[in-house]
Amino acid sequence: MPRLPRVYIEGGLYYITSRGEQNQLLFNDRKDYEVYLDLVSKYKKQFGFRLYAFSLLPTHLHLLIELRNEVTISAIMHSLNSLYTKRYNSRYQKKGHLFNSRYKAIIAEKEPCLVKLIRHIHLNPKRLNLSESPVEFQYSSARVYRSRLIEGVPQDPSLPDMKEEIDEVLSRLSQEGMETVDFIYSADEDEDRELSALLRRRRFLGSSDFGVKVKRELKSVTEKKEKSMVPAQKKIVAFVSAFLLVSLFTGGMSYHFYTTGLSTQERIESVSQEISKRVVFLRQLQTRSLKAVKEEPREQIKGLSGSIWEVELIVPSSEKDKKEIVRDVLNFSDRKFSSSFCSAQGLRTSNYSVSRQEDGKVVWETMQTAADGSTATWYGEWQGKTMKGILSYRPAGKESRNFSFMSRRGEYHEEI
Repeated sequence: MPRLPRVYIEGGLYYITSRGEQNQLLFNDRKDYEVYLDLVSKYKKQFGFRLYAFSLLPTHLHLLIELRNEVTISAIMHSLNSLYTKRYNSRYQKKGHLFNSRYKAIIAEKEPCLVKLIRHIHLNPKRLNLSESPVEFQYSSARVYRSRLIEGVPQDPSLPDMKEEIDEVLSRLSQEGMETVDFIYSADEDEDRELSALLRRRRFLGSSDFGVKVKRELKSVTEKKEKSMVPAQKKIVAFVSAFLLVSLFTGGMSYHFYTTGLSTQERIESVSQEISKRVVFLRQLQTRSLKAVKEEPREQIKGLSGSIWEVELIVPSSEKDKKEIVRDVLNFSDRKFSSSFCSAQGLRTSNYSVSRQEDGKVVWETMQTAADGSTATWYGEWQGKTMKGILSYRPAGKESRNFSFMSRRGEYHEEI
């Protein structure tokens, strides 16, 4: 089956299967399971997706997700599996890939498929003889459903909060006249075998109208990939100029104080030197010809796409020698950019433009927007293991806040 481009389908379900590299164990003990579930809860809150079912098995996992806020499934799975791999390798002193290079994603129409897919996922442990019934397996959402369905059964605090999703499922079951307490036990084996066969053969499940919608979106994504996404040189120069001015006159140079322990005099000298360099660089940009900065299609710039950067957003404080610091995670995935800080403010993911300078430095820029009119404008520079730049965040109806940022830790991962 050919691989599908990763598309965003509003109101569609994504049935995800992800396996260990060469079927190696993903989870060795309770702590491993809890680490992954903690990450699921973390990114569920950050990206706003809905989680209808999950089952974590020793060598693979199953998730049923509905997207929100224009966050793609690639951004979610990249964040989940990449960070879990880091923690797994750190715990067991290993290196390299943990997951198979590409997870499997099937898009399903919600109305006819939701309950069937939930039951299918809950039956996985029984199929593998890991439990006698769905609710006996400890690392499955069947236990979350049970605690919601049966009064007096507390939810395991290590499992994700799925209250809204379960209430929606129960409402659907009630409308269909099904017994809600027993629905997770009542899967028909013939129905489940038929669904398993469909999941092996199909790329999406649902009505013909839903199929047309998916194919239309796939065509749109494919056409966009085929087009050059190189922005005009004048736009880059104007954008960089504006942000350098913001950086110089609002204290945005503070990321150069990331290394602690500098004396006041050393800080003053550092600022003076940096301002001088930036002024020279700004003048060069304003007079540089189109050949001075060679822009490339994003596909030709290796390493940025598919990378996740942990950064510190820094804004000068009114108190002397103190700064306000906000931790953030920048995600460049599937030609989309997202920020955990901006996602929390309701700002959407966005496309980003990118270019390579003569010295090899990669420059990227983007603007994120929110439904209430808030904006976040980013300018970043990446070279080697360093990511730095400037963010101007303007909440709706309020003045802009200008941050500088610099990477705490960055690592390139292939898209999964």
